[in-house]
Amino acid sequence: MCASIRSMLLVVHGMDIKKLLKGRILMRFFHVIDHQRAVKGCPWSFDKNIFILNVVGLDENPMNIDLNWCEFFIHVHNLSLSRMNLGFVIHIGNRVGRFREMETDEAGRAWGISLRIRVAINVNNPLKMALKIRTTGGDEHLVHFTYEMLPNFCYLCGRMEHIEKYCEIKFEEGFIDPREDMPYGPWLRAPTPSRGRFQVKKQPAASGVGHSSNTEKCEH
Repeated sequence: MCASIRSMLLVVHGMDIKKLLKGRILMRFFHVIDHQRAVKGCPWSFDKNIFILNVVGLDENPMNIDLNWCEFFIHVHNLSLSRMNLGFVIHIGNRVGRFREMETDEAGRAWGISLRIRVAINVNNPLKMALKIRTTGGDEHLVHFTYEMLPNFCYLCGRMEHIEKYCEIKFEEGFIDPREDMPYGPWLRAPTPSRGRFQVKKQPAASGVGHSSNTEKCEH
């Protein structure tokens, strides 16, 4: 497993990995560049399951670190031009999770058929597919979301901690298998484009650890 994690994180100068309790591991990087790449490269997937990383402060206990949040690049679709401004996009990002940053072009503008933002989302909650908003004229319409680098997730409940085969919904009385008509699906996956410039710098991440949904929990 340790060799697989090193390969996944593209570690160049080596690292130490120590197994902890409850599926967590503690990682120590030998070079700051490897450390930065691991933190900024989230989300990671290990065996196609989400692998959450967080930073552990020297005065912190790695077993107490919150591993419920992970940052994703999200594409926001069907947003009117009048709403393609930083203030409103921050509002949208905070409705999905915790807004971190918004991608802009070289002139500092964010516009087009979709916007690309980075948001920390709670991995225990269902993925948000859409959000009802109001235009500046007062009309309501839906904006839709797609996510880059999504790991395995359940097409029944939208959570990343399992796939539909193990979803509790299947065991509920009166459950009817939707078969091909799942509430969630692969359409929530977005391609990863070449990255532009960001108008807002990433907010400082809380010191912590990391883990992989369903299985491994990783810390560093």
